[in-house]
Amino acid sequence: MLSYEALPDPESFRILRLEPGARDAPIDCTLLTRNIHEPDLIYEAISYAWGDQSDRVSITCNGQHLSITQSLHGALAVFRLVDKPRLLWADAICINQNDLQERGSQVQLMRSIYKSASEVLIWLGPESPKT
Repeated sequence: MLSYEALPDPESFRILRLEPGARDAPIDCTLLTRNIHEPDLIYEAISYAWGDQSDRVSITCNGQHLSITQSLHGALAVFRLVDKPRLLWADAICINQNDLQERGSQVQLMRSIYKSASEVLIWLGPESPKT
């Protein structure tokens, strides 16, 4: 299970460095701590359907196992680049969901996180078969 380091101040947040790979390759990522006012900070935020909380899959984050929803896993697999890392913000990974105080302070920062992102990527789930 992933062990989160405490954020140094109320204006800090985590960004996910998603390592490159093919769509079906295992997800590997690293969390980086940044300040919301950091100049020239370039990342993309993901807005996604959380999906079924009981339908989970394990990824590797900071060399540790992290359980995420199948929906978020699908988003990361689709948004991952084949040839270079991608810096992303996804709340279920970038916020320590087990720390109520952190969750509360990060929710207060979410507007700034989305506003500061270079783009917001939307994930509603996999394409449905056409009938």
